[in-house]
Amino acid sequence: MTKKSVAEILLKYQQCPEFDNINLVDVNQRGADDDTPLHRAAFRGMLEEVDTLIASGADVNIKGDLGYTALHYAAMRGNCDLIKLLLKWRAKVSIKNEFGETPLKVAQNGNHFNAVQLLKKR
Repeated sequence: MTKKSVAEILLKYQQCPEFDNINLVDVNQRGADDDTPLHRAAFRGMLEEVDTLIASGADVNIKGDLGYTALHYAAMRGNCDLIKLLLKWRAKVSIKNEFGETPLKVAQNGNHFNAVQLLKKR
């Protein structure tokens, strides 16, 4: 399987309900719920897509729906590989969502022990 280009990734996500078939032309473009393609890729655990989007200029720390960042979504899922990737791209662990929760708190709420340990190291 070949690596997807940023154009292919944007085309994929513009077909999602969150983007209501709007023409996605920017990696930081927001959908109806304020999320970006990076948020959706992180929520779905799409490591390669996340890496490509960030390498193409996606803001790793941009807040989306409910103030969540990509790191919040990775923590919510307990996805340690994604957490490591986002930290490599300098994702901030101190950003709080609209509920005052950092990614660490989100991981704790989900009982994702390995993700908690990884985030505590930061």
